[in-house]
Amino acid sequence: MKNILVISIFILNSVIGFSQSDSDMPQQNISISGEGGVSIAFTDYKKQKPGPAFRGGLQYFIYPHKYHRIGLGFQLSYQELKGEDDRGTISTSDGLRDLPTSFSTSILSPGIFSEYSYLFSERFSANIRLGFTYNVFSPKDNTGNDAFGYTQGLYNKDFFAILPEAGIKFRISKNIDFLLSVNYTLPVTDYLDDIAASVNKDSYTNILLGFSYSFVSDAGDRSSQLFDGVQKDLKETSLIEGSKKSTEDKADLSIVNKPIKDIIDDVIQSKVMNEFLLPGDELFINGSARIRADVYSELDRISAIIKSETQSRWRIEGHTDNQGNAGELRRLSNERARAIFDFFVSKGTEPGRIRTYGLSDNFPVGNNNSADGRKLNRRIMIIRETPGIILANETTLEIDTAQIKKDQPDMAENQISEENSNTAVSQTEESFDSFILRGDDTFDSNSANLKEVAKFLLGEIVKYLKDQPGSKWKIEGHMDNQGSNNLLKKLSNDRAKAVYDYLISQGLSKDQLTYEGFGSSSPITTNNTEDGRSSNRRVLIIRGE
Repeated sequence: MKNILVISIFILNSVIGFSQSDSDMPQQNISISGEGGVSIAFTDYKKQKPGPAFRGGLQYFIYPHKYHRIGLGFQLSYQELKGEDDRGTISTSDGLRDLPTSFSTSILSPGIFSEYSYLFSERFSANIRLGFTYNVFSPKDNTGNDAFGYTQGLYNKDFFAILPEAGIKFRISKNIDFLLSVNYTLPVTDYLDDIAASVNKDSYTNILLGFSYSFVSDAGDRSSQLFDGVQKDLKETSLIEGSKKSTEDKADLSIVNKPIKDIIDDVIQSKVMNEFLLPGDELFINGSARIRADVYSELDRISAIIKSETQSRWRIEGHTDNQGNAGELRRLSNERARAIFDFFVSKGTEPGRIRTYGLSDNFPVGNNNSADGRKLNRRIMIIRETPGIILANETTLEIDTAQIKKDQPDMAENQISEENSNTAVSQTEESFDSFILRGDDTFDSNSANLKEVAKFLLGEIVKYLKDQPGSKWKIEGHMDNQGSNNLLKKLSNDRAKAVYDYLISQGLSKDQLTYEGFGSSSPITTNNTEDGRSSNRRVLIIRGE
């Protein structure tokens, strides 16, 4: 028991120390697992029989970034070794011994381990473990009583062992993995069957099936934006066009063989530095996410623009052609976007001002049936977003072009705000018909409580509405379909009223505003996915007649 306590304290200190070693590391996760299977012994008995095996575990691992993952963990396992033999009497290290016709040995094994995983795709990974276990065993004879050598004290009843293991994991959902693992234990004792009668030590292997559940923390975590982020609302923005079914070129193919220096020169000379389209083949080495050294100086020029415009916010999109499986394309596009992000941050840009998206082959601008079209689709897009409200803690909430419906649909996206504007809503002669507030950004979960950051955004909307005193506006609350109709109707109405009350508190006239909740009656996208449901949870502020 003392040894078990020492091991437990060791693993606890390792986990706590590791978690506090670098607060700037990507968000980290904890997973718990439960497994069951069979244990097969290799002992001095002639016939080995499978016995039950069970294991529970607690693992702490760095959030997966690219293909690799390293973790530390604690496990507690229980297994039974079984065997049969009809020889009666045999010669052992302790002299002639009567051999029971069968034995059953239970082993309780707490331990620690380290794990390395390689992700082959979004759902499938393989892993190897190396564990160190403390094992307490108890052999029984064919009558179910403690075996002779055990009662006579012929050997120690515990041992330490190195535990190598290999396994595979299949991701069922964001939090749940299916596990298959095989491990092998070679103890420093030959008495697992209560006798020592061979040159080799006794040993056993466990074959286990089970599940793990990961606690993924998103609170305060920018990794959901910075490391991975196919956002469904991007499909609505005019900067991204096309679909997998596209068979025509939607962009100028002349850019395919144009040097990156010339591409950047053209954008800078246009004085409308809102978007850079950079061919991936010119940026990266051999289909990887490694940036070519000869383009560092060109990326420095873009980095200097982003860094100097302290109120601007940007997104980096990684795109691929359609040559490969979906998981690998998604991963490569995400890694490439992340590599450019890392480069800009290394040059001094604040991480909170840039979001990255791995969009794989979902938005082609070239025909994937031609070599030039595919080359054009392998690209990085660096796009200015409408400036948001930047707080001291780098929390941001912006209104982007997908969220603002204007009277002038032909107006260029860069005209929404001046380059050096410090507000989310441009105070120009433009006239806005509506504003869309994402419910998840605006309210606490499953409530109508306004988040503090949302009040900053509403404050900017108040400024705009005050400049139009004769205008009438209706506030609409909308929900997804998760819940009863009455509950959804009430929550949507409460959310609309919360926005209404806040706008009134900021000096707007009650005669200018009305509100209503529509529940789940007016979805704008599917409710079959979490991203779709998130988009449907929204509040609209719409100009009336």
